[in-house]
Amino acid sequence: MKQYASEKVDQLYRAKLRLGLKLLTAFATLYFMFVFLQVFKEEWLAMPVAGVNLGLILGLLLIFISVIVALIFHLCSCRLERTFSEQLQRVAVEKD
Repeated sequence: MKQYASEKVDQLYRAKLRLGLKLLTAFATLYFMFVFLQVFKEEWLAMPVAGVNLGLILGLLLIFISVIVALIFHLCSCRLERTFSEQLQRVAVEKD
């Protein structure tokens, strides 16, 4: 049982790592697009939109998206942990 639990913990760790890397890749892509605009298309970010620079709006949007990505990771991690916990409990009941 201990070896099975250890394997499940490793599987949980790998699943959360994969999820984190996917979310990081998605956010990093958005971030580097913003940096690209800042470096090469500075005039686009200087355009006023509703009285505010587009760069400010996009920067605040990035901050908002980072919070959303963190919440998605948390919710998905909780779901993964619950699923793995239920599997361990099922195996423990079957062994008894």
